[in-house]
Parts: sequence; C-alpha cells; structure tokens
Amino acid sequence: MMILRVTVAFGRDFPQLQSLDFSFNGLSHLFDPIHGYKGFQRLKKLRTLDLSGNNLNNSVLPFLSASRSLVTLNLSGNELEGVLPWSGLIDLRELEVLDLSYNIITDIEDGDGLKAMKLKTLDLSFNRLSEAARLEIFKDMSKLQVLDLTGNGFINLDSLGVVFPSSLQVLSLAYNQLSLTPKGYSKICALVNLRELDLSINALTNMPYCLAQFMDFLFINMNCATLISHITS
Repeated sequence: MMILRVTVAFGRDFPQLQSLDFSFNGLSHLFDPIHGYKGFQRLKKLRTLDLSGNNLNNSVLPFLSASRSLVTLNLSGNELEGVLPWSGLIDLRELEVLDLSYNIITDIEDGDGLKAMKLKTLDLSFNRLSEAARLEIFKDMSKLQVLDLTGNGFINLDSLGVVFPSSLQVLSLAYNQLSLTPKGYSKICALVNLRELDLSINALTNMPYCLAQFMDFLFINMNCATLISHITS
C-alpha cells in the first residue's frame, strides 16, 4: 500500500534523528497538523533526507526549507516542475549535496543568499533545462564542485560556458545536443579546477584544442564523443 501523505509531526518523538529515508513510497504531500511549514525545525539533527521516487511537487519546498540542519537532500524522481523556486531552499545553509534529477524543471528562479550556501554537488540531470533558463545563478555558487546537467535540452556551448563557477571539478553535459565553437572552447578551458568533463552523446565533431593537452582518454563514434579529462595539477 502506498503512503500518499506523511506527517512530519513525529519530529518531536525522534529529536536525535540524523537520517530519514522515505524514497519510493508514492508520497504526494508532506504536512504537519500542528506546526505547519515549520514541522521540520523540530528535527534539529537531521543531516540526510531522501524523498526520491515519489510524487512530490513544488509545494514540498516550504516544508524542507525549515530543515536547516540538512547536509544531503535527494528529491530525484518526483514531480517538481516549471520554474524551481530557489528561494524555497535558500535557508538550507548547511546543504552540500542536492539531487533534483529526473524531474520536470525548465528554469531556476534567482535568489539572494546563494553565495552563503555550502552547496558542493548539484544534480539537475534529466530535466528540461535549456539555454532559455536563468543559469547565471550557477556563478553565485562559489563552492560548487560537481554539476550534472546530463539529459537536458542544451544545444549551445557558448551560452553555457559563461555560467559555470571556477570552483567546478566535475561537469557532465552528456546526452544533450551540444556543438562546439571557439567561444565555447575558451570558456570551458577557463575552468582551471576541472578534473572530469563528460560530453558524451552530443553533436560534437571535434575536440577543443585547449583541452587536448589534458586528455587521458577520448572516444569518438558516429558524431558522438565521450570526453573525460583529468587535469593534473
């Protein structure tokens, strides 16, 4: 039997709870009949929350914003859609890992306070993002090290190259429709901390010359390239 709604009022009964897994339960709502949106505040030691594989939509974000102790949050495989209201997550100042993959996100709302966040890993793979999205917010994520944009709708590397923070170490743009131009080359090559770059399953016909000196492995097959770069210090 699927759980369609879950109350977070149990926080008062488990004040020491550090990890909570409600993945793949068919959840469509979170609610607290006593404390409302502030229900998660009672779980003051909660570090990891897994809500993946449910039916949660954007209305879940106000509840989650109250869980300010979170370090890892997994919302993959839900029904988050349209413009992601980043302001709903801005209070999660301790958050380091955020998984939003396999949703229906088309854009990301800008929000103040991004520079104060500790976010290191952001997974937005298999959504519906494109160049039309407001991706400039990535530049404000000064601690971001891992960014996964696999399986979206990007076609122009030029517009993407200018939005990535220099802190990036791992970047995946696989399964898009990217082609490369000299401008795109220069912006990607400016990511001096990059250790791994995945451009597989795109419309690439050649490799950025500035990356060639860093290549350990290159595979090209029928207009699709797998490009993994390990840049040595």
